[in-house]
Amino acid sequence: MESKWLDFYNMTPKGRKTKIINVWNKKMDCYLGNIQWSGAWRQYAFMPMPDREFSKGCLEDIIVFIKILMGERRK
Repeated sequence: MESKWLDFYNMTPKGRKTKIINVWNKKMDCYLGNIQWSGAWRQYAFMPMPDREFSKGCLEDIIVFIKILMGERRK
């Protein structure tokens, strides 16, 4: 997925069933957190690093990426 503000990097170890995606801020080259499967929620969720701030646009991009992952999982 292409985002104006964020980079998404697939960090999934070989053999793992669900993906782990690192989320980085493009402008500040800053690690924001990761998207990974949450067994408690039974869906992908964003796990942010402490003391990070997110604009509406960044959160919308993260939501779109999670929707893509959930769509892949349902196939």
